[in-house]
Amino acid sequence: MRPHGFSCLRFVAITCFSRVNRFFMMTAILRFKRVNIPFPCRLGVISDTHSTSLPDGMDREFALYFKGVDSILHMGDVTHPAVLNDIEALGYRIITVQGNNDRMLQHPHVILLGCGPYSVGMVHGSGGGYDFVEPRALRIIRSVTDQPLDAVLYGHTHVPRDHIRDSIRFLNPGSLCFPRLDPSGTFGPSPSLATLEISDKGFDFQIFTL
Repeated sequence: MRPHGFSCLRFVAITCFSRVNRFFMMTAILRFKRVNIPFPCRLGVISDTHSTSLPDGMDREFALYFKGVDSILHMGDVTHPAVLNDIEALGYRIITVQGNNDRMLQHPHVILLGCGPYSVGMVHGSGGGYDFVEPRALRIIRSVTDQPLDAVLYGHTHVPRDHIRDSIRFLNPGSLCFPRLDPSGTFGPSPSLATLEISDKGFDFQIFTL
């Protein structure tokens, strides 16, 4: 006769093993890359295009908001490689992380962006509730690097963000094509993009609604 509580202990042990196993499997399949860019810099930032091509008229929006920009950071959910081709055809270098809907693409899940004395973690993000996306984004980055971070750039929510959490600045440009309602009411449901300037003064993140 088995001691009382054996089944419960066995279930807990199996559950813990399963979670640990999933963690190591996730860590093993995450693609990670370090990218260094000149300091100081001015970058374009977009996310969640979810399209088969760059929307009509976006070349004019880029020319307006991305003056002095050579490189654009795409925070994932490109969905179709033609979008990246369209952006490159406009003369921009594109740096992209993998999104949960990027089944046709093979980009890094995490990029550690180095610019002068600053380090920025780039990741698409995951999960449902908006309040949980940022902690998960940070955990994903921490699973592949313990480099101290000044900022985290992410997407996934389709809602712009710029605030400090646990001494790290979290930045989200929102969605270029499919905006969502901002639960905080700060931003309306409009397409958006952003610029990021990194200099001796730190970070200047500007969000523009289109």
